[in-house]
Amino acid sequence: MDKMECRMCGHEIDTENLKDSCLPHQCSGCKNCHKVICPKCGYANDLAYDNEFQFIINLKSKIRAMRSSK
Repeated sequence: MDKMECRMCGHEIDTENLKDSCLPHQCSGCKNCHKVICPKCGYANDLAYDNEFQFIINLKSKIRAMRSSK
């Protein structure tokens, strides 16, 4: 995943840029939470959420394809 859209403001974030990653001073001292801080609004976007959401989208597509083939 190279880029993602901030769920708060819609700003496109480059996820390969590590300076946008969660840092203890930005995220209450958490460890390894895999959040990406939006440089525009400061919202902490969770990468795991995006991966799970993409899984659900793919699953829905497969179910629709199975139903239409019947």
